[in-house]
Amino acid sequence: FYLESFLSTTPNPSVGSNSDNMYCRPLVTAILFVGVTWGKELLNEEDSAEPSNCQSMLQVTKTPGANLKMYEAGPGQYTGHLTVHLDPHDVTSPKIQLEIFKWNASSKVPRAGALLAHMGGPGSTADGAGNVHFVTQAGYDLYGISQRGIGKYAYPSFTSCNNFHLPPKGQGPYKVSDFTSCPCRLADGTPMIGEAWADINPNSRTEVSKLFEKVAERSQRCRDSFDMNNFGFQGKGYNFLDYAGTQMLAHDIEELRTAIGEQTLNFWGISYGTYVAGVYASAYPQRVGKVIMDGNVVPMPEKTALASGCGAGLQQSINKLLYNCKEQAATCSLKNPDEDFRKLLKKMKKSKIVARTDSGKSFKLTVGMLGGWFQEQLVVDATTWGKVPKKLADLLSKDPKVSEKAAGEILDVKCYLQDPQTHKKTYTWRVYDVCIGAAHIGGGDHHGSSFMNQLGVLGADLAGRYTVNDAVGLWDAFHRKYRSMAAGPYVGILSGLFQWPVVPTPPAPLGNPNVKALIIGNLYDPSTSYHWSQQMHAVFPNGKMMTWQGVGHGLFAGYSDKGGKACLGHIFKFLSGTDDDIPNGHTCRMEGQIPTSLLEGQTSFTTYLAETEFGFRL
Repeated sequence: FYLESFLSTTPNPSVGSNSDNMYCRPLVTAILFVGVTWGKELLNEEDSAEPSNCQSMLQVTKTPGANLKMYEAGPGQYTGHLTVHLDPHDVTSPKIQLEIFKWNASSKVPRAGALLAHMGGPGSTADGAGNVHFVTQAGYDLYGISQRGIGKYAYPSFTSCNNFHLPPKGQGPYKVSDFTSCPCRLADGTPMIGEAWADINPNSRTEVSKLFEKVAERSQRCRDSFDMNNFGFQGKGYNFLDYAGTQMLAHDIEELRTAIGEQTLNFWGISYGTYVAGVYASAYPQRVGKVIMDGNVVPMPEKTALASGCGAGLQQSINKLLYNCKEQAATCSLKNPDEDFRKLLKKMKKSKIVARTDSGKSFKLTVGMLGGWFQEQLVVDATTWGKVPKKLADLLSKDPKVSEKAAGEILDVKCYLQDPQTHKKTYTWRVYDVCIGAAHIGGGDHHGSSFMNQLGVLGADLAGRYTVNDAVGLWDAFHRKYRSMAAGPYVGILSGLFQWPVVPTPPAPLGNPNVKALIIGNLYDPSTSYHWSQQMHAVFPNGKMMTWQGVGHGLFAGYSDKGGKACLGHIFKFLSGTDDDIPNGHTCRMEGQIPTSLLEGQTSFTTYLAETEFGFRL
C-alpha cells in the first residue's frame, strides 16, 4: 500500500502516436489518497522531442543538465522528464525517460535546499510528491520521480497490457485465459494473489503448494515480454526486468541531483519510499542531507524478510483490533472478540462462509481473501477500523442473508474487472462463478492493483530463489510460528517473488553511520512491521526514532488524533532544524480511542488539512 495523488490531465495528441502530451497538462494541488493507482499508458517519445502546441502558459525552463527537460505547468510548478541509460554503466544501452515533478520553495523563507519525496509502493508516481508540498514553506524545492516501469507515461511499463475481455455468459467453467492474453497473466487455475494476500486458505499445505506451482508457470512467458527488442530498442539483448530495481532508481536519482545542480538532496520516504531513501543514502551518503523515513520497510534486501514482516504486521494490527473491541465492549459488534474471531476462522476453513452468485451457487470466502480485505481497511487510519467489527459480526450472523451479503461485499473488493473506458465493473465471482481480478490479468491497474509494480521492482531487489518445495518449507516454518491471518501476507508476497524471472541486483544492506535520519514507526501498522522501523534506526543511528502509538500505515494515518498531529509537527521541526527538544525515542501518544463502529471518529482528512498550522492547501 502506498500514498498516491490524483492529477488532472489535458490531452494533446500532437506528441507521439500513443499518448497524451505529458508536458502540456495543468497540475492540480495534490491531495492525500491511499492505495490507488491509475491505469497506465505508454509513451514512446524520442529523446530529442519537444512538446508542441502547448497551452500558452507553458514555457521551457533552463536546467543545468542536458538530460533533464522541465516545463512550467503553473506558478512555481514544473513537469518534465529525465533521460537515463537502461544500464547506467553502459552508455550504449537503450535510453528511457522518467517523469519528474517540481514545486519551487516558498520565496517567503530562506531556501533550505532540495527535497525528493517518494510516496511508496512500488507504484507511486512523481506527482505523488505533492502530498508533502508543504515542505516548500520550509524553504525546500520539492521533487518527485516516477521510477522505471511505473507511471502513466512509463515506457516500458509494468502495467501496459490492457488486453482483457468478458467472455459470453453461461459457458463456464471459466479460466484466466478466457479473460485475457496478457503475457504476465497468471496461469489458468491460479488463485488470485496480491501485495499482502492470496485467495486460499493460507494454513493448508495442499492449497499453498498448488499456489506456488501455478504461479511459477508464468515466469518465462512474462520475462520474454520485457525484452527491449519488443519496445523498439534493437541491438544487445537487454531485458527491462533486469534493470528495474531500486539500485537503478538510486542511480537515476543521482542523475537528477547532478542535473539540477544540487550538492545534496534531502528525502521524505513513506512505506517503500523509506527503502528508496535508504538505498540512495547508503550508496551516496555524501550527497544526502536530512532524511525522513515513515512506515519503514525491512532494511535487508531478502524475500523472506519482506514476507515475514508483512505477515507479522497484519497479525499485530488484528490483535490490536480485537483488544480494542474488548476495551470498548459497549460499542463493538463482537461481544467476545477473540472467541468470535476464532469461530469465524474455523467456519471459513470448513468453507461455511459463503456468498451467492447470480446463478444461485454458493461461493466460498477464503481466509486469504478476508486477509486482503483486512489489509485495505486497517491500512488507512483509525476511522476505517470502525468498519471491521460489524463486518465480522455479520459474517458470523445466523441469518444466511446477512452473512452472505457481508461475504459478497468482501469478494466485490477483489473479484472484479473494470472497463478502462466506461469504468463499469463486472464482479466476476457473481457473473461467472469464478474470482478473476487484477492480478490475474497482470496488466493495467484500472482493475485494482495488479501486483506487477511490486513484483517488477522487488523481484529485482530481493535476493533468494527457491524451488516449490523450498517455498512450501519456508511457509511451513512461518505459519507454525504465527496465527492464520499472518500466513496470508507471507504466502501472497512469497508466491509472487520466489521464482520471479530475473537474477536479482540487490542493493547492499541499508545503513550509514553519518546520515541524519528521522525514523518514524506506527505500533500497529498492518503493512510494515514496527520492528522494521526499529531496524532502520539501528542502521541509520545518527538521527532519531519517533514512535506513533496509533494505527494505520504511516504517520499520515494519525492525522485525526492530536498525538498524530503532534508527530507531524515534529517532522516540520526536524526539517527546519529546530528539533533539539525532541529526544531520540520520543513517543507521540494517541489521545483518542480507535473507533469500534462507524458512528465514531469520522474526522475527514480535508477538515484536518484546512485546520492544521502547516498550511496544507487543497
